[in-house]
Amino acid sequence: MRRLIFYIVFIFFGVLCCQEQKPQKIGQHSYHRIISFAPSITETLFALSLEKNVVGVTDFCNYPPEAKKLPKVGGYTNPNYEIILRLKPDLVVLLKEHSSLFGFLQKNKIEYLCIDNQNIPSILSSFKIIGQKCNREKQADSLDRLIRNEMTRDVIKQPWPKTLICVDRENRGNGKISRIYIAARRSFYNELLSGACMDNVWHDSTITYPEVSSEGIIRMQPDIIIDFTMHVQQVSEQQIKLDWQSLPMLPAIKNNMIFCISNDYATVPGPRILTILQDFKKINSAYYGMRKATDCILK
Repeated sequence: MRRLIFYIVFIFFGVLCCQEQKPQKIGQHSYHRIISFAPSITETLFALSLEKNVVGVTDFCNYPPEAKKLPKVGGYTNPNYEIILRLKPDLVVLLKEHSSLFGFLQKNKIEYLCIDNQNIPSILSSFKIIGQKCNREKQADSLDRLIRNEMTRDVIKQPWPKTLICVDRENRGNGKISRIYIAARRSFYNELLSGACMDNVWHDSTITYPEVSSEGIIRMQPDIIIDFTMHVQQVSEQQIKLDWQSLPMLPAIKNNMIFCISNDYATVPGPRILTILQDFKKINSAYYGMRKATDCILK
């Protein structure tokens, strides 16, 4: 399976295999040599003003730019144990799918903190857990409050536009849509859509990122389509949008409501979910602007 969908499904598979995140009794401490084992964790540490305390990150951590300069400790499936020991961390922050690392850290008497980012509540909870652990409670509370306020601001009455988020699909730029992977109601994107007054077109909550055929897309009749294109190379946004023209019966196609998001932050369930939310709100504004223009023409 392709890189993007593997990355997302890997995160949520690990979370679902573990117990639900619960409040932890965590004592404050000053940690000066922290290793982060996920891009979302790295971004959280930097957002909580702990950047000077981070000594190692994963191969996938590229934001903020300063994180690129830090020593790399491997990735989700290939942690570099030698480098971890060489960095002499006093705290390792990781996700629940990294359970294979727990034994190694315990054996070497390295303290670790485990969080999850399955949905918006757990993402916000992770800010507070890390903040409490690392004596950054005020910063964590401010970040939590900022996102919560944005998610409840300017809420309008339903019905909201039915929105399809395509997180991955094959053969972009070939002029047609066959099978795609979409964000369902179990994903953290669902709550961001609600915060932007948009309704997830996929109502089933059994699977986080289901595979859907073109026939299934036609049955759903989305008003808006958001296509994630951050890992697409050598295919222009115009070509990507032209693929969707092969389904002219969709309201989103008829009204030119196809949007591409190419920024890497769109797949990172960390502090920049605020940016994703703002992107969704801009898309919704464009939709309602189109509706108003159409109403004026009809009148």
